[in-house]
Amino acid sequence: MDSKGRVKWARIALGAVAPRPMRALFAEELLVGREVNENALAVVCNEVARTVRPITDVRASAKYRREMCRVLVRRALEECAAGTGCSL
Repeated sequence: MDSKGRVKWARIALGAVAPRPMRALFAEELLVGREVNENALAVVCNEVARTVRPITDVRASAKYRREMCRVLVRRALEECAAGTGCSL
């Protein structure tokens, strides 16, 4: 985060939602330069959910995994923002 509360850089890595571990590169780009607020979180998390290519297997459905990507990325970003003193 910079001194104005905007994201300077971001990395979003995901596993078990594509044939191999992946980074959500476009979602990272969407986050850089923005303040972490409700709107930014929605945009970034929707992009993550759109990007992943999970499969359905005995552990979870593709739909569930996609939604969990949205939820868990949001939680991680909220925790990172809180760690820098930013509040949502």
